[in-house]
Amino acid sequence: MERETNYEGWIRQQGIPIADGYGIQDVREIPRRPWRVQAVKARLSNSRGWRDSLECT
Repeated sequence: MERETNYEGWIRQQGIPIADGYGIQDVREIPRRPWRVQAVKARLSNSRGWRDSLECT
């Protein structure tokens, strides 16, 4: 079992949806939820081997 990094722990605590895996077919299907830190709706996609993508509206 892999240990959670500081970044992974922080982003998990933000309360926004996280799609995690090797392939995400349609990032638009990930719901956005209020992100209290920025007062916007946000979602995070984490494609293994690629950079994270944080989308806010």
